[in-house]
Amino acid sequence: MSPPGVGRDELRQVSSLHRRSLPGWSRRAEVSNTRVVLGQGLCIGAAVLVMRLVESASAPTNWTGAQFVLASQHFDVAQGSPQPPGAWLYAAIGHAVHVVTGLGSVTSLVLLAAVASSAAAAATSV
Repeated sequence: MSPPGVGRDELRQVSSLHRRSLPGWSRRAEVSNTRVVLGQGLCIGAAVLVMRLVESASAPTNWTGAQFVLASQHFDVAQGSPQPPGAWLYAAIGHAVHVVTGLGSVTSLVLLAAVASSAAAAATSV
């Protein structure tokens, strides 16, 4: 049932304002725009990944980095690895990358940080 004072003509006027009803709007244009935006996001993510890996450190650059390397080798909060409160999940995933790939602890953590930052850059650019 229509609200009082709103007839078929008024409803047609409102429905003609819907963006998909406008001339020139098509589903194909929407899909192609989405592909372009996703492609740009992937390019940005790939560029960030390459730059992070090229400019990565070969050793921990501060005390917290050293604590993460120690935590990825041997997790023990009582001994301060990682430094409390620490990011225990980062250390655990770094250890998993180390075990699966056979890379060193430092390289595993650098790779993990590079992949995470490139994914964040790609996601925020979309």
